[in-house]
Amino acid sequence: MQVARVNDGDTVTLADGRRVRFIGLDTPEMNYGSGRPEPLAVQARDAVTALLGPSRSLLLQYGREREDRHGRLLAHPYLADGRSLTAQLLERGLAPALVYPPNLWNLDCYQAAERRARTARRGVWALAPFRPRPVGEYRGRSGHYGVVEGEVTAIARNRGGVWLTLDGHATLQVAPEAQPHFDGCRFEALVGRAVRARGRLTRRGEHWRMRLRHPAQLEAAAGDGGSQAQCPLPAAAGS
Repeated sequence: MQVARVNDGDTVTLADGRRVRFIGLDTPEMNYGSGRPEPLAVQARDAVTALLGPSRSLLLQYGREREDRHGRLLAHPYLADGRSLTAQLLERGLAPALVYPPNLWNLDCYQAAERRARTARRGVWALAPFRPRPVGEYRGRSGHYGVVEGEVTAIARNRGGVWLTLDGHATLQVAPEAQPHFDGCRFEALVGRAVRARGRLTRRGEHWRMRLRHPAQLEAAAGDGGSQAQCPLPAAAGS
């Protein structure tokens, strides 16, 4: 496929006019027409341009869900030499990995690339909004990516799914459609555990809410010593 325009670090426009949203990452926003670019947004866009090179050629493997609600194609992008463009950007720390079922193919590769960047504190992982914060101290922007830590103090269940309360300051929602991905997890066993959650945080008054679509968004916080037999949680990678 020929790329006509690099819109930002995770979206391109093809020569035939179709837009492609890359699966597996969420680069900082350029905020065209509505404000200044977010930190590292320009660098992510320029990295895509540089990696494409003069040929502007891209190979696409479409996702299980092929189109998003904005009409963009959803695909895993590959460079002409076979390298994963998504993995290249994650390795450089130009975005956090984005887990969005049902497009979970190659997740292990993307998580490994992101983990290396997180451990080295490259790119976004050196910025304050991407550093883990106790949930009671979180001051990020509503609707943006954040990483919060806290003790699971309560579990509730209703038609909206499973709700995990962190220190009384945030609620993590596992909606019914996401629960098959958490198969084998006894949520009640997490009460009293210190966890780290990552994803988009929405503010509701003085309370924060995050939707968990996949277990990759939840891990044991540094220093948590609870048993992982009831609900396996990966250890935190870097900070």
